[in-house]
Amino acid sequence: MIKTFKRVMHNRTLMMNNFAAVFYFLGYMPYWIFLPKYIETQYRQSASASSLITGSMGLVFSAVGILLSGIVISKYKPKARSLAAWNVLVGFISVSGIISYAYLGCSDMDNKIPLLPNGDSSSE
Repeated sequence: MIKTFKRVMHNRTLMMNNFAAVFYFLGYMPYWIFLPKYIETQYRQSASASSLITGSMGLVFSAVGILLSGIVISKYKPKARSLAAWNVLVGFISVSGIISYAYLGCSDMDNKIPLLPNGDSSSE
């Protein structure tokens, strides 16, 4: 058991991939935690709608992604370095997408129109 553990600990590809996953999740966690509140304020959704979007839909797409990746990996059997390179590529795309959120926005008029409790705008 100790011999196997040493061998795993000295596998550089595996360890770097694990470190990358830890840092990726640590960086992504605040975004994921505050996403429902962000959707409520930015897109004027109710708390239940924003929780549905981030909770239920997030779980569904995560499950589909895990199942599809399992099918692809078991069918094509890529090498460990190829999988690590794929993880780096997907991580880079994900981080680029998150950075691009800073440049998205609404016009100033959209933010100045107050909403009534029933969701209608009061500018009519």
